[in-house]
Amino acid sequence: MINGRIVGLIFPITMSFLAFPTTVRNETAQMGYYQRNTEYVLQNAAKLVRPVLSADERRIQSSVRLWVPAVVAVVAQAYPGNIAISAGFASILEQLAVSHFADHELGLDGCDEAYTLYVAQRIADNTERVARGRKPQLIYGAELYGRHFGGPCENLRLQDIKESDNSEYLATLVEASLMFLYLHELGHHVNGHVDNPPIELNYSRRAEAEADAWAIDVAFRAGYQVLAAAPMLNLLAALGGASLEAERKRTHPRGIRRVRELLLEARNVLIKQGNDKAVRRLDENLTRAKTLSSD
Repeated sequence: MINGRIVGLIFPITMSFLAFPTTVRNETAQMGYYQRNTEYVLQNAAKLVRPVLSADERRIQSSVRLWVPAVVAVVAQAYPGNIAISAGFASILEQLAVSHFADHELGLDGCDEAYTLYVAQRIADNTERVARGRKPQLIYGAELYGRHFGGPCENLRLQDIKESDNSEYLATLVEASLMFLYLHELGHHVNGHVDNPPIELNYSRRAEAEADAWAIDVAFRAGYQVLAAAPMLNLLAALGGASLEAERKRTHPRGIRRVRELLLEARNVLIKQGNDKAVRRLDENLTRAKTLSSD
């Protein structure tokens, strides 16, 4: 959302996860759980990337307060002196990681694409509903989504993920997605978008691409493989990369191919900036993305 001097995304939603059935009594406890875990992950991410930042980038990072509001709404904002990433955003990223894991590790082909599209559509719908003063719709967690709507996620069971030999990969997906989200918002600060927020749609798209490119470059510098953030990248791609108020995009994410498209866009930005080292690092991930994609 671009709202005054705020740069980022605000998606008011309501969620119900099968692992954490939503009731009035336990919603606060759920969000407190995600708040604590998200704070821990983001604080570690900030420490991890700090040694690879330039002096100016470290100065900007030090001037920005990072905080995690314990709210259900999916919030990611960069505004003067602050980055806010909500517990609600962390919880939805966890569910997107679940669908990604089920698709790529458990053989539920198409689950990642279907669930990401569902989440993106509900986010877009709820943004409009809230703007009109209407109550947001429920967004199901990945397992409950499969049980309710069927389709490629119909046989998704969280227990199968817990019992798999590679269950730790799920935590990696969530942590990498949160790190990329943090770097994306910090990139808005570093690139001056917070002080001069974009108003026109093409400028907004360009600002988002610049923040993505900076985040990808720093992730490489810090030794993070960008593809591990696929749940976050897929969601960004499905939402279109600009503010929902200016542009609603319902294009299918198409899994890893959408990630590759986003990386290509970031690559073009890095080329224009003359950042040859970052381009070479990004090409490593593009090669892997091409191998993983079906086309």
